[in-house]
Amino acid sequence: MNQPRQVRLLVGGPANSGKSTLCTTLYRILQARSDVSVGLYEIDVYSDTHGPLLGAKPWSAREKQWHAGLPEVQAIMRLFLSDPAHIVIGDLPGNIHNPHLQVMMSGGTHAMYVGRNFDELPAWEQAFKRAEAKLAWRVQTKINGCTQPVPGQCTHVLHDLHRQLVVTDKKTQALADELVDLVKRTSP
Repeated sequence: MNQPRQVRLLVGGPANSGKSTLCTTLYRILQARSDVSVGLYEIDVYSDTHGPLLGAKPWSAREKQWHAGLPEVQAIMRLFLSDPAHIVIGDLPGNIHNPHLQVMMSGGTHAMYVGRNFDELPAWEQAFKRAEAKLAWRVQTKINGCTQPVPGQCTHVLHDLHRQLVVTDKKTQALADELVDLVKRTSP
């Protein structure tokens, strides 16, 4: 009998493009479903964004880790890789040149690029390829105003991803549905 897939989703792209907001929004949407389990990890060990986004603490209590290193990355990766949930979301840092990025991407099965534009997409595509994570989604975000669409490269365009969960947005819900559909396909 075939077992459902487990998706370990790596979410990467430039800083301040809405990655953490999208990750926590997808987490909340998927958490409300009864047909899949979900885990969320802030692989971006420098940021401390998920707590404020999920309402666990105020933004003023955010603790940035400017000097986090390989031991902190390895600790969060152990948790990310051992999570038994159907969908495990890993929120990557926004610096494609991070010296620990390849370690942060280890074990990812699928990837999502999130950016206001696609200037950094080729570098992220290469990083995902090296990590053997299939780039399945290219999400363009529109934060605080208009962004010109990138023809032929987007799989989704999402609005209002600036430090607020958008669990009622139909486009974000459709993206969550795609993740569930991927999990529900049985392994070959």
